[in-house]
Amino acid sequence: MKNGIYYNMSHEEYLAIDRPSFSGIKHLLDGFYEDIDKKEETPSMKFGTLFHKCILEPEAFDTQYTQIENNTYIIPNAIKDFKTLLEKEGLDTKKATSWEKAITLAKTKFGADKEYIKQEEYNKIYKEKDKVQELRRRMQQQHLLDEFEGGKKEAVVLWTAYLDINTSIDFKAKIDYFNEDTGTIIDLKTTSTQINKHFLSNEIDKRHYNIQLAFYSAALDAHNIRCDNHKFCFVNTTNGNGCIIDITQTGIEEATEGVIYLCQRYNNLIQGKLKPEKKTFTFYSTGYKYD
Repeated sequence: MKNGIYYNMSHEEYLAIDRPSFSGIKHLLDGFYEDIDKKEETPSMKFGTLFHKCILEPEAFDTQYTQIENNTYIIPNAIKDFKTLLEKEGLDTKKATSWEKAITLAKTKFGADKEYIKQEEYNKIYKEKDKVQELRRRMQQQHLLDEFEGGKKEAVVLWTAYLDINTSIDFKAKIDYFNEDTGTIIDLKTTSTQINKHFLSNEIDKRHYNIQLAFYSAALDAHNIRCDNHKFCFVNTTNGNGCIIDITQTGIEEATEGVIYLCQRYNNLIQGKLKPEKKTFTFYSTGYKYD
């Protein structure tokens, strides 16, 4: 795909784009390489994706569950109970010796276009739905959703970083929110730990969130969109408490040094010149403002 800013792109489509992202190469900041974009999503990563959709794309979130309700056939948790159900429908289950064969048999009766999900899995899906919707309600009560009014949400940005006149790298980024009119960019983060000033300072530095936000800012800047207001919105997944953190201009300038270093490390990697190295980036509390 060509450089540009794209909207309404699914998570799966984004992952399929053959370009490195910040998440995919961020471990180079810690001295090693592991492309997270190409790993199977963990339960926490899947929950984070669902949460982002609920907050930033509520209509797509509702559509997702409507499709589940319309296209799902719920089956018992135990295969013997499933076979009993099939027998009551007049089906011969003698050859249904596995889940796969039992579902194949069920499709002949209930439809091949259905997705067959065990009751416990179906309950889990809706438990997660209830959880993220409750987090949204808590964010609304704290007026955190107001921060995401107007602007653009879940924007996929394809851009090129130039290390020098002869060296460039094509990147991708998925930006939670930006508002070109106000020059604001916001990165939505979830955490299971209590939110407080000490935790947030450590979390931002440890997980390189500040460098990630500077990376996103550089992606927009490559398309002549200047952002001077850089923010995080943190939400605790246990109790829904949240807060907004602003990064000062000094803080974002320091983080931009990390972006440049990361690009250099990745360029060394693809040229086969990467050396084991860990560089510590320290960002002092003066770089953050807490609301």
